[in-house]
Amino acid sequence: MGILNADAVFLDTSRGSFRFADIYEMAALYRQRLAEVPKRSLIITIGQTPEKLWALILAAWELDLCVLPLARGISLPKLSYALLIDGEEWLFQKESSASAHVGDLYILTSGSTGVPKAVAHNKDGLIASALATIAFYELSREDSWLLSLDAGHIGGFQILLRMWLLGGKVFVRGLPKDLRQELPTVKPSLLSLVPTQLFDLIEEKSCVEVLKQCKLILLGGAATQSSLLERIKDLSLPISITYGSSETASQIAAFRVGVFPKSADEVGEILPCFHIEKRETGLAVEGKPLFLGYRVTHEWFPRPSPFFLPDEGEIIGNRLFISGRRDQIFQVGGENFSPSELTRELEDAFPLGNLIVLKVIDERFGFVPHLYVRAQEKPDLRLILERMNRLKPIFRPRVIGWFQSPDTSKWSKAALEQSLTQSDSSLIRLWTYEHI
Repeated sequence: MGILNADAVFLDTSRGSFRFADIYEMAALYRQRLAEVPKRSLIITIGQTPEKLWALILAAWELDLCVLPLARGISLPKLSYALLIDGEEWLFQKESSASAHVGDLYILTSGSTGVPKAVAHNKDGLIASALATIAFYELSREDSWLLSLDAGHIGGFQILLRMWLLGGKVFVRGLPKDLRQELPTVKPSLLSLVPTQLFDLIEEKSCVEVLKQCKLILLGGAATQSSLLERIKDLSLPISITYGSSETASQIAAFRVGVFPKSADEVGEILPCFHIEKRETGLAVEGKPLFLGYRVTHEWFPRPSPFFLPDEGEIIGNRLFISGRRDQIFQVGGENFSPSELTRELEDAFPLGNLIVLKVIDERFGFVPHLYVRAQEKPDLRLILERMNRLKPIFRPRVIGWFQSPDTSKWSKAALEQSLTQSDSSLIRLWTYEHI
C-alpha cells in the first residue's frame, strides 16, 4: 500500500502534520518492537492517536498480526491476545492463552443483545471496499476528509484507509462531539456523518456554509428521518445516503450525490463489489469485502455461507430496499415487538438525540423494553409519554432514562450498558412505568 508522493501530508492534526513518509518511519519502529510477537497474534490498542494507530496497523499487517483498535472508555473485550498497547505503554505480552487469530483487523460491535462481538476482516477485503467507494464517487488525490468518526469503528477506519490508498489528506481535530466548532476551521471536501451529527451541524450557520462547499457528505449509520431529508433538500447539501455495516466493511449500497430515496425503505445502488440475491430466508450477500467471522470472548464463529443480511428487504434492478431488522425483534408477553415501533414515534421529536431501546428480562412478560435518550438537553418527558400512548400498553417502555451528553456520534448498546453497569452519574432515570 505504498504512496508515490511520500512528502505529501496524510494527517493534518491539531498536534502537527504527518506526511506519508512520517507514517512509514513510525511503522518501521513498530515493526522492530513487534518482531518477536508470534504470527496471527492479536494486538489490542486503546485510544491511540490516528497517526500512531495507522503506523501500528501497517507494521502489524507486514508481520502477519491482527489489530483491534478500541476507543478510550470502551471495556476491554475478553479475547486472547499477545499484546495490548495503551498510549506508549505496552501492558501485556505473550499471554499463555493467546491463540492464532483469523483476519488482519477486528472491529468491535455491540450486537443486537449488547454483547460485544469482534468482527474479523482481512486487508484485501477492506481495500476492496475502500476502492469501490473511491470509484463510486470519483474521488481524487486532491480531496481531503475530516475524521468525524472514531477510527475504532468501521466508518472512521475506512476514512483513513481510503485516503491512504488515494494519497489524499485527513484532517484530525478533537472528538466527534467537537464537530460544530472544528468544521469551519478546516473546510474538508469530504465528510462522513450520522444523522444526529448532521442535525447538529445545520443548526450553525458557519457550518452550513462549509457543508454546501463540500464535494461529498456520506450520511449513514442510521435511518435518515424524513424531516432531515427535507432540510437536506432545502439547503442543497451534497449528501449521499449510504447503507452498510461492520460486517460489510462499510458501504454495501449508496445513492449518488443529489439523488434521494423515492420511498422510506430504499437505501441506494448496490456497489459493484457485492452481489445480493433475494432468497426465501432473506437477502444473501457475496463479495470480497465481507467479514470472515465473529470472535465472542474466546470462541470463533466463522461467517456462514451464504451470509444473510440481518435486515428484511427487496432488490429491484440494482437498487436495494430495506424494511427493518430481523434480529432486533423480541417477544413481550408473547407478542412480537420491534424497537423501531417505539423509536419511529420519537425520532422527529428528538433530532439531536440518540435513542436506544434495551431488551430487559421481566418475570411477568418475559422481556420488556427500556428506552434511553442521549442528548445535551433534558428530554421533554411529557412529549415522550404522549407519543407512547400511540403504542399498545404492552409495548410501552417500562423505564425511560436520559444520558446527558453533547456527543452526537452514533451511540452503541455496549456503551449504554457499560454506563448502566458503572452507575454513571450522567445517566438519569426520568420515569418508571409500574403497571400495565
